Amino acid sequence: MTVAVLVASNNQVSETFVRRHIDMLGENCIVIHGGSTPFRMDGFEPSITHKLAYRAKKVLGIANDYYDYTLAHLLKSQNVTCCFAEFGPIGVGAMNACEKLGIDLIVHFHGYDAFKYDVIDHYKDKYARLFTFAKSVISVSTSMTEQLVSLGCNPDKIKYLPCLPYNGFSNHQYQNSGQHLLTVGRFVEKKAPWLTLLAFQKVLQQCPDASLTMVGDGPLLPVCKSLCDDLAIPNVRFLGAKSHDDVATLMQEATIYVQHSVVSSDGDREGTPVSVSEAMLGGLPVVSTRHQGIADLIQDGETGFVVDEHDTSAMAAKIVTLLNDEALRLTLSVAAKQSIEALKQMIGEEAYFASLRQQHA
Repeated sequence: MTVAVLVASNNQVSETFVRRHIDMLGENCIVIHGGSTPFRMDGFEPSITHKLAYRAKKVLGIANDYYDYTLAHLLKSQNVTCCFAEFGPIGVGAMNACEKLGIDLIVHFHGYDAFKYDVIDHYKDKYARLFTFAKSVISVSTSMTEQLVSLGCNPDKIKYLPCLPYNGFSNHQYQNSGQHLLTVGRFVEKKAPWLTLLAFQKVLQQCPDASLTMVGDGPLLPVCKSLCDDLAIPNVRFLGAKSHDDVATLMQEATIYVQHSVVSSDGDREGTPVSVSEAMLGGLPVVSTRHQGIADLIQDGETGFVVDEHDTSAMAAKIVTLLNDEALRLTLSVAAKQSIEALKQMIGEEAYFASLRQQHA
């Protein structure tokens, strides 16, 4: 028996949370990708015979959608007994094949799929069927759970399971030196990298030796580089996309982790950003916003600092406070690490995936 992780694109396998799920599911896990209804797998290409068989069955009224048919063929040939769909629309795309074969379907929502206005408009009715059919629906934040319930999901079906970091981050030793700020994430609206830059500009007025390293790429990267040039903001490095190992190293070299997440104009928003929990587990003090799952992770003033979205002055003030107070940084460092370690134990992410793996071994 096998668990199939379903993703839209094979590129998503490299995303931290997807990779972590695959690792925790172990050897009996396969990955199927290829669009909103995944139908491809490494080492598998639909044969001419398969395509001819589909056409014949469609003429006879036995088969309808080609992607449903091909996914069902893959699931049956690989002896799949459970599908784990990453993102709501993928769960919708897998429903017909899973229903036909009597396969359990677990759907993991992450962020945009629960909130983005056009996604909700398009999938609202389909989500209603999904919430009825799915064995379980995974939410990554308390606010997402509320949203899924408002969309019609039975609360008893929802499992709160935020995306948490690999245990290796707990081995990091916080250096508690320098004035180095770090932010990691795609340059997209919900990450609001331009607001991080504007907050940093205000930090420099009181801490002129501070530096900011920005890791990631995306459509707003050129805009942010231009903003930095136009406003003559010094001490900023744009490193582009980096490997997970490189990010871990940068976190060990940083003094503070910053992230100014916001609700975007199209309704898109974060789930629970893995980078924030990675920083906290590594003992890196975090200054962020009261946004979605971040508010679940950080107790303001105890395990980090959170400010209102778009309030760059408040973010700058918190950063300056930390840069000028070594003892406070150390206190938050210890508390942040302990809080994520406790959360990992309480949530039981590893235990959940171990149980799923055993059920379908």
